Amino acid sequence: MFALVVRFDVLPDHIEAFDALVAETVAEITELESKTAVYVAHLRSDHLTERVFYECYADEDAFAVHEGHYHTRRFLDQRGQHLARSPDVWRLNTIVGVIGGNQVENGFRSQG
Repeated sequence: MFALVVRFDVLPDHIEAFDALVAETVAEITELESKTAVYVAHLRSDHLTERVFYECYADEDAFAVHEGHYHTRRFLDQRGQHLARSPDVWRLNTIVGVIGGNQVENGFRSQG
């Protein structure tokens, strides 16, 4: 399992446009990316211009496929105009957790 957390500071007058770009991207991810396990954009209620994405992929190959899609390239190309600064990106490797009711350990779904 491979995951990312990405934090965006959106310009106040660009929130609607950024959120629309995200919604378009998520629609394409839903339709085309079976190995994207989780892709969620969060709004921090105490920082209305901040967006935090949590992304989880079957593995780094699935992430590479995600990065190669047109909709992802479009998002990466267009996001900068909406941001106050470059995003913070944290690459994560799974230790243990639950996804879809299945336990995940050390990057692999547990058997049983």
